[in-house]
Amino acid sequence: MDVKIFKDKLFDLLNDSECMNISDIDTDDKNNIFSIRLTDGNIFEIECRQFKIKNDEQKMTEKLLDILANERINNTLNILVKRIFAIRYATYS
Repeated sequence: MDVKIFKDKLFDLLNDSECMNISDIDTDDKNNIFSIRLTDGNIFEIECRQFKIKNDEQKMTEKLLDILANERINNTLNILVKRIFAIRYATYS
C-alpha cells in the first residue's frame, strides 16, 4: 500500500468517526498532513510518511519473525507434552 492509498483510507476513517467529535479535517496533500479540528476547539495534526525498510533490514525482520514463530510453536509443544505427562502420571498414580 502506498502513502496515497493509506491517506485516503485514514481520511475516510476519520471522516466517518462519530466518537471523536471531529468538526473539520483540513488536508495538505503536498506535505501529507491532516489538520483535525475537534468540536471542543482542539486541533491535532497527523503527518503520514511511508517507512522504507532496507533490504537487509527486511531480511533480518523476517528472520526474527520466523524465530519468534518457531519459539511460540516450541513453547506450545512443551506445554502440551507437560500436560500429557501430568495426565499420564495422574492416571497411573
